[in-house]
Amino acid sequence: MQLKQYQTDTLSVLRHFFEDARGLTDKLVAMGFEEEDACENIEPIQREFDMQGNLFGPRPDQKPVFKHAVTATPGVLYALQEITSEGLLVREMTEGTVEIAIAGWINADAEKAICTTLPEQAQKEFTHAVAKYRVRVEEQISPAARGQVFAVPRLMSGVQDTLEFADTDTFMEFHDWSLCDHPAKLDEREFAIRETARSFEIDLDGNRITYQFASENVQLALDVDIEGWTAEALVLWLDQQVRQMDIHQRDMLKWLRALVGHLIDTRGLDIAALMRCKFILARKVREKIDDIRQRERNRVYQRYLFAPHAKVSVSFDHAFVFRDGMYADQRRYRGRWKPNKHFLGPDHMPAFDGAEDGEEVQCAQTIDNLPAVKYWIRNVARHPNSFCLPTATDKFYPDFVASLNDGRLLVIEYKGAHIAEGSDTAEKRTIGALWERESKGKGLFLIAEKSVDGQDVRQQLLEKVTK
Repeated sequence: MQLKQYQTDTLSVLRHFFEDARGLTDKLVAMGFEEEDACENIEPIQREFDMQGNLFGPRPDQKPVFKHAVTATPGVLYALQEITSEGLLVREMTEGTVEIAIAGWINADAEKAICTTLPEQAQKEFTHAVAKYRVRVEEQISPAARGQVFAVPRLMSGVQDTLEFADTDTFMEFHDWSLCDHPAKLDEREFAIRETARSFEIDLDGNRITYQFASENVQLALDVDIEGWTAEALVLWLDQQVRQMDIHQRDMLKWLRALVGHLIDTRGLDIAALMRCKFILARKVREKIDDIRQRERNRVYQRYLFAPHAKVSVSFDHAFVFRDGMYADQRRYRGRWKPNKHFLGPDHMPAFDGAEDGEEVQCAQTIDNLPAVKYWIRNVARHPNSFCLPTATDKFYPDFVASLNDGRLLVIEYKGAHIAEGSDTAEKRTIGALWERESKGKGLFLIAEKSVDGQDVRQQLLEKVTK
């Protein structure tokens, strides 16, 4: 009777908890949170209840457990207890009988270490039991947890007789360039100041910022000299505002003097007008320097990867290696679909961009159902453990990486119809094709789209893997 009352009280508490959680979610949404974000941040702690009325803490991922009893002497028991292997537990059940328990997958090293401690007949029985256990639980344990190797070769490039990771930031470290090698000027299309009767306009790339005077009596004369407003003072102020870590101050000052001189002497802008607009001018100068730096990045990117003399290769010795637990810090996919072939397992798949049933999820479902695919992984963008390829501006993280049954690798970037084309996609196609070419048949690269020449995603993938 007491137990029944206890269970009733427990269910009542849980019901009130969920009602309170729902109310808190509604309040977060009212405060401006998206409903999905609110739900993810209010998560009920799952607790286990048994008939003795015990409540335990949050449950970790349930793993199958291998158990096997052997007849063992005290010496064998001591040897077993000395083995250090994750998930291994050895206990004496009765005098002369020992139980060996291992949670999760039993790798070859653990099996060998245990076998060497057992008598010959016990070794055979243990090995047979392990083999049966592996067959039984193989589908319950992810390829990553089983210790499967999933490595993707990294793109490399020869830089000054040294093989380096293909990365534009690395290329720039070996690249000597000077700001002074680039014209120090802002033309009319980039920056202009125009005065009218009651206002003045600053023209930035065709976008005009207009300053309106309060009245006709309050005029802002742009050509009235004020003490301390000199070209050199403006140069020194700009130097403080736009200073860059990779540009020597000597070069920066020289370039800024030339730029201010061009604005005053060549274009005829008054120093007073420039001083009054100095913050906007500083922003434009920073943009100009960023543009110059990007042009230099484009140059080294082409030189070390695509020029005729570029020494490009892929290397498994410096590969990206996917491992169990590598995305433990990432939000997981919580939708209804359960993949069969995800490398980390269905419950450890990182969340997708976009809707739960969006195009990216549909692409993942297609990959999961492809007969040629052994296993695949959702490759998280900007994660330090993820596979990436270089671009002139940054790094490119393809959406999916798959291991095929024939040993090849398939790298897939999915592009929705609204973003399938453009300079960004073209650059990704080019670097992906380079990685594929240098992999010498071991790697395939595809930018998949919702529809290409009448082919859906599945047909595009099938065509790629059957070439």
